[in-house]
Amino acid sequence: MPAFLPKLAIIILGSSLLVVFLAMLQAWAWALSLLLKKRPLWNTDDHVATRWTWKTVILVGVTWFILQAGVVGIFVVATKGIPANPPAAGQDHKPDKPSAMSPAELMMITMAFNGLVVVFIPLVLRSATPTPLKDLGIDRNQLARRVLAGVVGFLLVTPLVYGVNLSSSYVWRTFVGKPDPHPLEKMVRSEFTGTIALVAFLSAVILAPAAEELIFRGILQSWFAKLLYRKPRHEETVPIFLENLPVPEDPQAEVFSEEVLLPETQPSLETSSDSLFDVITEEERPHDEPEDSPASRKAAIVLTSLLFALVHLPQWPAPVAIFFLALALGWLYDRTGSLIAPFIMHALFNGLATIGLFYSVLLPEPAKGPAKPAPASQQSARPHTEKKPLLQP
Repeated sequence: MPAFLPKLAIIILGSSLLVVFLAMLQAWAWALSLLLKKRPLWNTDDHVATRWTWKTVILVGVTWFILQAGVVGIFVVATKGIPANPPAAGQDHKPDKPSAMSPAELMMITMAFNGLVVVFIPLVLRSATPTPLKDLGIDRNQLARRVLAGVVGFLLVTPLVYGVNLSSSYVWRTFVGKPDPHPLEKMVRSEFTGTIALVAFLSAVILAPAAEELIFRGILQSWFAKLLYRKPRHEETVPIFLENLPVPEDPQAEVFSEEVLLPETQPSLETSSDSLFDVITEEERPHDEPEDSPASRKAAIVLTSLLFALVHLPQWPAPVAIFFLALALGWLYDRTGSLIAPFIMHALFNGLATIGLFYSVLLPEPAKGPAKPAPASQQSARPHTEKKPLLQP
Protein backbone atom coordinates (compact mmCIF):
# COMPACT_ATOMS: atom_id res chain seq x y z
CA MET A 1 0.00 0.00 0.00
CA PRO A 2 1.42 3.42 -0.92
CA ALA A 3 2.49 5.48 2.05
CA PHE A 4 0.31 8.46 1.10
CA LEU A 5 -2.99 6.52 1.09
CA PRO A 6 -3.54 6.50 4.90
CA LYS A 7 -2.89 10.25 5.03
CA LEU A 8 -5.24 10.86 2.11
CA ALA A 9 -7.92 8.73 3.80
CA ILE A 10 -7.52 10.71 7.02
CA ILE A 11 -8.00 13.99 5.12
CA ILE A 12 -11.09 12.71 3.29
CA LEU A 13 -12.70 11.21 6.41
CA GLY A 14 -11.94 14.26 8.51
CA SER A 15 -13.38 16.58 5.86
CA SER A 16 -16.52 14.42 5.68
CA LEU A 17 -17.01 14.64 9.44
CA LEU A 18 -16.60 18.43 9.27
CA VAL A 19 -19.19 18.72 6.47
CA VAL A 20 -21.67 16.61 8.44
CA PHE A 21 -21.16 18.76 11.54
CA LEU A 22 -21.81 21.98 9.60
CA ALA A 23 -24.90 20.42 8.00
CA MET A 24 -26.21 19.53 11.46
CA LEU A 25 -25.85 23.13 12.58
CA GLN A 26 -27.74 24.35 9.53
CA ALA A 27 -30.49 21.75 10.00
CA TRP A 28 -30.99 22.73 13.63
CA ALA A 29 -31.17 26.41 12.69
CA TRP A 30 -33.88 25.55 10.14
CA ALA A 31 -35.80 23.43 12.65
CA LEU A 32 -35.68 26.09 15.36
CA SER A 33 -36.96 28.72 12.92
CA LEU A 34 -39.96 26.52 12.12
CA LEU A 35 -40.64 25.81 15.78
CA LEU A 36 -40.57 29.53 16.59
CA LYS A 37 -43.12 30.08 13.84
CA LYS A 38 -45.20 27.23 15.27
CA ARG A 39 -45.03 25.31 12.01
CA PRO A 40 -44.63 21.52 11.77
CA LEU A 41 -41.26 20.09 10.81
CA TRP A 42 -42.83 17.69 8.35
CA ASN A 43 -46.31 17.39 6.92
CA THR A 44 -47.85 13.95 7.09
CA ASP A 45 -47.78 12.06 3.81
CA ASP A 46 -50.29 9.44 2.72
CA HIS A 47 -50.59 6.78 5.38
CA VAL A 48 -50.12 3.23 4.10
CA ALA A 49 -52.61 0.83 5.65
CA THR A 50 -50.97 -2.39 6.74
CA ARG A 51 -52.05 -5.72 5.34
CA TRP A 52 -50.08 -7.86 7.77
CA THR A 53 -51.96 -10.29 10.00
CA TRP A 54 -50.75 -12.45 12.87
CA LYS A 55 -50.25 -15.28 10.38
CA THR A 56 -47.93 -13.10 8.33
CA VAL A 57 -45.94 -12.08 11.42
CA ILE A 58 -45.56 -15.70 12.54
CA LEU A 59 -44.44 -16.73 9.07
CA VAL A 60 -41.87 -13.91 9.03
CA GLY A 61 -40.62 -14.93 12.48
CA VAL A 62 -40.21 -18.56 11.45
CA THR A 63 -38.34 -17.49 8.32
CA TRP A 64 -36.13 -15.24 10.43
CA PHE A 65 -35.07 -18.07 12.76
CA ILE A 66 -34.59 -20.55 9.92
CA LEU A 67 -32.30 -18.14 8.08
CA GLN A 68 -30.32 -17.38 11.22
CA ALA A 69 -29.90 -21.04 12.18
CA GLY A 70 -29.05 -21.95 8.59
CA VAL A 71 -26.35 -19.30 8.23
CA VAL A 72 -24.72 -20.20 11.56
CA GLY A 73 -24.93 -23.94 10.84
CA ILE A 74 -23.41 -23.61 7.37
CA PHE A 75 -20.60 -21.45 8.72
CA VAL A 76 -19.80 -23.88 11.55
CA VAL A 77 -19.75 -26.85 9.18
CA ALA A 78 -17.62 -24.98 6.65
CA THR A 79 -15.05 -23.83 9.20
CA LYS A 80 -15.05 -26.54 11.89
CA GLY A 81 -16.13 -29.51 9.81
CA ILE A 82 -18.06 -32.61 10.89
CA PRO A 83 -16.33 -35.19 13.13
CA ALA A 84 -15.45 -38.17 10.91
CA ASN A 85 -15.04 -40.82 13.60
CA PRO A 86 -17.79 -40.76 16.21
CA PRO A 87 -16.92 -42.42 19.57
CA ALA A 88 -17.60 -46.11 19.84
CA ALA A 89 -20.18 -47.46 22.23
CA GLY A 90 -18.96 -47.61 25.79
CA GLN A 91 -16.16 -45.11 25.26
CA ASP A 92 -16.20 -41.86 27.09
CA HIS A 93 -16.12 -38.92 24.80
CA LYS A 94 -15.59 -35.43 26.02
CA PRO A 95 -16.87 -32.90 23.52
CA ASP A 96 -14.43 -30.29 22.48
CA LYS A 97 -14.95 -26.92 24.05
CA PRO A 98 -16.47 -24.66 21.39
CA SER A 99 -14.14 -21.86 20.51
CA ALA A 100 -15.52 -18.36 20.48
CA MET A 101 -15.96 -16.77 17.08
CA SER A 102 -13.70 -13.91 16.16
CA PRO A 103 -15.23 -10.47 15.53
CA ALA A 104 -14.56 -10.90 11.79
CA GLU A 105 -16.45 -14.20 11.74
CA LEU A 106 -19.39 -12.67 13.61
CA MET A 107 -19.59 -9.81 11.14
CA MET A 108 -19.43 -12.21 8.17
CA ILE A 109 -22.34 -14.20 9.62
CA THR A 110 -24.32 -11.04 10.36
CA MET A 111 -23.75 -9.68 6.87
CA ALA A 112 -24.85 -12.95 5.21
CA PHE A 113 -27.92 -13.18 7.46
CA ASN A 114 -29.04 -9.60 6.80
CA GLY A 115 -28.60 -10.10 3.07
CA LEU A 116 -30.81 -13.19 3.11
CA VAL A 117 -33.44 -11.35 5.18
CA VAL A 118 -33.62 -8.53 2.63
CA VAL A 119 -34.11 -11.09 -0.17
CA PHE A 120 -36.46 -13.66 1.38
CA ILE A 121 -38.73 -11.65 3.70
CA PRO A 122 -40.37 -9.69 0.83
CA LEU A 123 -41.06 -13.04 -0.85
CA VAL A 124 -42.75 -14.22 2.35
CA LEU A 125 -44.86 -11.05 2.44
CA ARG A 126 -46.32 -11.95 -0.94
CA SER A 127 -48.53 -14.40 0.93
CA ALA A 128 -50.39 -11.37 2.36
CA THR A 129 -50.25 -8.98 -0.58
CA PRO A 130 -49.19 -9.24 -4.23
CA THR A 131 -47.30 -5.92 -3.98
CA PRO A 132 -45.28 -6.05 -0.73
CA LEU A 133 -42.81 -3.33 -1.72
CA LYS A 134 -45.57 -0.91 -2.65
CA ASP A 135 -47.37 -1.62 0.62
CA LEU A 136 -44.12 -0.78 2.42
CA GLY A 137 -43.97 2.55 0.59
CA ILE A 138 -40.99 1.49 -1.54
CA ASP A 139 -41.71 2.99 -4.95
CA ARG A 140 -40.83 6.00 -7.05
CA ASN A 141 -43.70 8.05 -5.71
CA GLN A 142 -42.25 11.08 -3.89
CA LEU A 143 -38.82 9.43 -3.87
CA ALA A 144 -36.85 12.68 -3.60
CA ARG A 145 -39.09 13.95 -0.78
CA ARG A 146 -38.64 10.73 1.21
CA VAL A 147 -34.87 10.72 0.75
CA LEU A 148 -34.77 14.34 1.92
CA ALA A 149 -36.84 13.40 4.97
CA GLY A 150 -34.29 10.74 5.89
CA VAL A 151 -31.36 13.14 5.49
CA VAL A 152 -33.01 15.87 7.56
CA GLY A 153 -34.02 13.37 10.23
CA PHE A 154 -30.43 12.15 10.46
CA LEU A 155 -29.05 15.68 10.84
CA LEU A 156 -31.54 16.57 13.57
CA VAL A 157 -31.61 13.36 15.61
CA THR A 158 -27.95 12.29 15.55
CA PRO A 159 -26.64 14.96 17.98
CA LEU A 160 -29.35 14.04 20.50
CA VAL A 161 -28.66 10.31 20.22
CA TYR A 162 -24.92 10.82 20.58
CA GLY A 163 -25.52 13.00 23.62
CA VAL A 164 -27.61 10.28 25.27
CA ASN A 165 -25.00 7.67 24.37
CA LEU A 166 -22.14 9.68 25.83
CA SER A 167 -24.08 10.32 29.05
CA SER A 168 -25.12 6.68 29.53
CA SER A 169 -21.61 5.44 28.69
CA TYR A 170 -20.08 7.85 31.22
CA VAL A 171 -22.44 6.69 33.96
CA TRP A 172 -21.83 3.03 33.12
CA ARG A 173 -18.04 3.51 33.02
CA THR A 174 -18.09 5.35 36.33
CA PHE A 175 -20.15 2.88 38.32
CA VAL A 176 -19.71 -0.44 36.49
CA GLY A 177 -16.77 -0.46 34.13
CA LYS A 178 -15.77 -0.09 30.53
CA PRO A 179 -18.63 -1.07 28.16
CA ASP A 180 -18.10 -3.92 25.74
CA PRO A 181 -17.47 -2.57 22.21
CA HIS A 182 -19.49 -3.65 19.20
CA PRO A 183 -18.16 -6.67 17.21
CA LEU A 184 -17.69 -4.40 14.19
CA GLU A 185 -15.46 -2.10 16.19
CA LYS A 186 -13.47 -5.08 17.48
CA MET A 187 -13.04 -6.37 13.93
CA VAL A 188 -11.85 -3.03 12.56
CA ARG A 189 -9.45 -2.32 15.42
CA SER A 190 -7.96 -5.81 15.45
CA GLU A 191 -7.10 -5.90 11.73
CA PHE A 192 -7.82 -2.90 9.55
CA THR A 193 -7.44 -3.72 5.86
CA GLY A 194 -9.26 -2.77 2.69
CA THR A 195 -11.34 -5.96 2.81
CA ILE A 196 -12.28 -5.40 6.45
CA ALA A 197 -13.28 -1.81 5.68
CA LEU A 198 -15.48 -2.97 2.77
CA VAL A 199 -17.16 -5.65 4.91
CA ALA A 200 -17.79 -3.14 7.70
CA PHE A 201 -19.30 -0.61 5.29
CA LEU A 202 -21.59 -3.11 3.55
CA SER A 203 -22.73 -4.64 6.82
CA ALA A 204 -23.26 -1.47 8.86
CA VAL A 205 -24.39 1.03 6.24
CA ILE A 206 -26.44 -1.02 3.76
CA LEU A 207 -27.48 -4.51 4.86
CA ALA A 208 -28.12 -3.94 8.57
CA PRO A 209 -30.35 -0.84 8.09
CA ALA A 210 -32.26 -2.52 5.26
CA ALA A 211 -32.97 -5.72 7.22
CA GLU A 212 -33.76 -3.99 10.52
CA GLU A 213 -36.07 -1.38 9.01
CA LEU A 214 -37.89 -4.05 7.03
CA ILE A 215 -38.54 -6.18 10.11
CA PHE A 216 -39.09 -3.61 12.84
CA ARG A 217 -40.68 -0.63 11.10
CA GLY A 218 -42.14 -2.21 7.99
CA ILE A 219 -43.69 -5.29 9.62
CA LEU A 220 -43.77 -5.11 13.42
CA GLN A 221 -44.66 -1.44 13.83
CA SER A 222 -47.40 -1.63 11.22
CA TRP A 223 -48.81 -4.81 12.74
CA PHE A 224 -48.68 -3.42 16.29
CA ALA A 225 -50.58 -0.32 15.16
CA LYS A 226 -53.29 -2.57 13.74
CA LEU A 227 -53.23 -4.91 16.75
CA LEU A 228 -53.51 -2.13 19.36
CA TYR A 229 -56.34 -0.31 17.57
CA ARG A 230 -59.65 -0.31 19.40
CA LYS A 231 -62.74 0.94 17.67
CA PRO A 232 -64.42 3.74 19.65
CA ARG A 233 -67.65 2.68 21.29
CA HIS A 234 -69.60 5.68 20.08
CA GLU A 235 -69.13 4.71 16.45
CA GLU A 236 -72.18 3.05 14.95
CA THR A 237 -72.20 0.97 11.83
CA VAL A 238 -74.71 2.19 9.23
CA PRO A 239 -76.30 -0.61 7.21
CA ILE A 240 -75.34 -0.51 3.57
CA PHE A 241 -78.93 -0.47 2.31
CA LEU A 242 -79.61 2.79 4.20
CA GLU A 243 -76.90 4.65 2.28
CA ASN A 244 -79.01 4.70 -0.92
CA LEU A 245 -82.04 6.28 0.77
CA PRO A 246 -82.75 9.94 0.00
CA VAL A 247 -82.11 12.41 2.80
CA PRO A 248 -85.31 14.16 4.00
CA GLU A 249 -85.37 17.92 3.94
CA ASP A 250 -86.99 18.07 7.36
CA PRO A 251 -84.65 16.71 10.05
CA GLN A 252 -87.74 15.88 12.12
CA ALA A 253 -89.17 13.61 9.42
CA GLU A 254 -89.02 9.89 9.93
CA VAL A 255 -86.66 7.97 7.71
CA PHE A 256 -89.26 5.44 6.67
CA SER A 257 -92.15 7.88 6.09
CA GLU A 258 -94.19 7.58 2.92
CA GLU A 259 -93.02 11.00 1.73
CA VAL A 260 -89.45 9.83 1.73
CA LEU A 261 -89.81 6.31 0.37
CA LEU A 262 -91.56 7.07 -2.88
CA PRO A 263 -92.16 4.13 -5.18
CA GLU A 264 -89.77 5.39 -7.85
CA THR A 265 -86.96 5.93 -5.35
CA GLN A 266 -87.30 2.74 -3.37
CA PRO A 267 -84.40 0.34 -3.89
CA SER A 268 -85.27 -2.67 -5.95
CA LEU A 269 -84.41 -6.19 -4.90
CA GLU A 270 -84.51 -7.42 -8.48
CA THR A 271 -81.57 -5.43 -9.79
CA SER A 272 -78.19 -7.08 -9.53
CA SER A 273 -75.95 -4.03 -9.88
CA ASP A 274 -77.63 -2.04 -7.10
CA SER A 275 -78.35 -4.88 -4.76
CA LEU A 276 -79.05 -4.04 -1.15
CA PHE A 277 -76.37 -6.40 0.11
CA ASP A 278 -73.59 -5.82 -2.42
CA VAL A 279 -70.15 -6.58 -0.99
CA ILE A 280 -68.15 -3.41 -0.61
CA THR A 281 -64.49 -4.25 -1.02
CA GLU A 282 -61.59 -2.56 0.74
CA GLU A 283 -60.36 -1.06 -2.51
CA GLU A 284 -63.68 0.68 -3.09
CA ARG A 285 -64.00 2.14 0.40
CA PRO A 286 -60.72 1.87 2.34
CA HIS A 287 -61.67 4.73 4.65
CA ASP A 288 -64.88 3.22 6.00
CA GLU A 289 -63.13 0.74 8.30
CA PRO A 290 -59.85 2.17 9.64
CA GLU A 291 -57.31 -0.38 10.82
CA ASP A 292 -55.38 1.92 13.14
CA SER A 293 -55.51 5.30 14.81
CA PRO A 294 -53.01 7.99 15.86
CA ALA A 295 -53.01 6.59 19.40
CA SER A 296 -52.37 3.02 18.28
CA ARG A 297 -49.62 4.14 15.92
CA LYS A 298 -47.85 6.04 18.72
CA ALA A 299 -48.07 3.03 21.01
CA ALA A 300 -46.70 0.86 18.19
CA ILE A 301 -43.72 3.18 17.78
CA VAL A 302 -42.84 2.89 21.48
CA LEU A 303 -43.31 -0.88 21.58
CA THR A 304 -41.24 -1.45 18.45
CA SER A 305 -38.49 0.83 19.78
CA LEU A 306 -38.29 -1.22 22.98
CA LEU A 307 -37.91 -4.43 20.99
CA PHE A 308 -35.30 -2.79 18.76
CA ALA A 309 -33.29 -1.75 21.82
CA LEU A 310 -33.55 -5.23 23.35
CA VAL A 311 -32.05 -6.77 20.22
CA HIS A 312 -28.93 -4.63 20.81
CA LEU A 313 -28.80 -5.49 24.52
CA PRO A 314 -25.34 -7.19 24.37
CA GLN A 315 -23.79 -3.78 23.59
CA TRP A 316 -25.10 -2.21 26.80
CA PRO A 317 -25.40 0.75 27.55
CA ALA A 318 -25.78 1.52 23.83
CA PRO A 319 -29.45 0.33 23.82
CA VAL A 320 -30.38 3.41 25.88
CA ALA A 321 -29.44 5.69 22.99
CA ILE A 322 -30.66 3.18 20.40
CA PHE A 323 -34.14 3.35 21.92
CA PHE A 324 -34.34 7.09 21.19
CA LEU A 325 -32.97 6.51 17.70
CA ALA A 326 -35.69 3.91 17.12
CA LEU A 327 -38.35 6.37 18.27
CA ALA A 328 -37.19 8.81 15.59
CA LEU A 329 -37.10 6.07 12.95
CA GLY A 330 -40.62 4.95 13.84
CA TRP A 331 -41.95 8.50 13.83
CA LEU A 332 -40.38 9.12 10.42
CA TYR A 333 -41.93 5.94 9.00
CA ASP A 334 -45.32 6.94 10.37
CA ARG A 335 -45.10 10.47 8.94
CA THR A 336 -43.88 9.51 5.49
CA GLY A 337 -45.65 6.16 5.08
CA SER A 338 -42.53 4.69 3.48
CA LEU A 339 -39.48 2.68 4.52
CA ILE A 340 -37.24 4.81 2.31
CA ALA A 341 -36.98 7.69 4.79
CA PRO A 342 -36.09 5.62 7.90
CA PHE A 343 -33.67 3.50 5.85
CA ILE A 344 -31.81 6.62 4.65
CA MET A 345 -31.70 7.99 8.19
CA HIS A 346 -30.52 4.66 9.66
CA ALA A 347 -27.88 4.18 6.94
CA LEU A 348 -26.49 7.70 7.42
CA PHE A 349 -26.39 7.24 11.20
CA ASN A 350 -24.42 4.00 10.90
CA GLY A 351 -22.29 5.54 8.17
CA LEU A 352 -21.25 8.41 10.42
CA ALA A 353 -20.27 5.99 13.18
CA THR A 354 -18.31 3.87 10.68
CA ILE A 355 -16.47 6.90 9.26
CA GLY A 356 -15.61 8.02 12.79
CA LEU A 357 -14.29 4.54 13.58
CA PHE A 358 -12.13 4.47 10.43
CA TYR A 359 -10.82 7.94 11.22
CA SER A 360 -9.83 7.00 14.77
CA VAL A 361 -8.06 3.84 13.58
CA LEU A 362 -6.08 5.61 10.85
CA LEU A 363 -4.93 8.46 13.07
CA PRO A 364 -1.30 7.96 14.03
CA GLU A 365 -0.60 7.36 17.66
CA PRO A 366 0.89 10.33 19.47
CA ALA A 367 4.67 10.20 19.48
CA LYS A 368 6.20 9.34 22.79
CA GLY A 369 8.59 11.97 24.05
CA PRO A 370 12.01 11.32 25.59
CA ALA A 371 12.03 9.53 28.85
CA LYS A 372 11.79 11.85 31.80
CA PRO A 373 14.89 11.90 33.97
CA ALA A 374 14.55 10.38 37.35
CA PRO A 375 14.13 12.76 40.28
CA ALA A 376 17.31 14.04 41.87
CA SER A 377 16.46 12.33 45.10
CA GLN A 378 16.45 8.98 43.28
CA GLN A 379 19.60 9.73 41.27
CA SER A 380 21.67 10.42 44.39
CA ALA A 381 20.15 7.63 46.37
CA ARG A 382 22.70 5.56 48.21
CA PRO A 383 22.38 2.20 49.84
CA HIS A 384 20.65 2.67 53.11
CA THR A 385 22.72 1.66 56.10
CA GLU A 386 21.02 1.17 59.35
CA LYS A 387 22.44 3.34 62.11
CA LYS A 388 23.15 1.74 65.42
CA PRO A 389 21.50 3.41 68.32
CA LEU A 390 23.66 5.29 70.70
CA LEU A 391 24.49 3.61 73.89
CA GLN A 392 22.67 4.94 76.79
CA PRO A 393 24.73 5.80 79.86
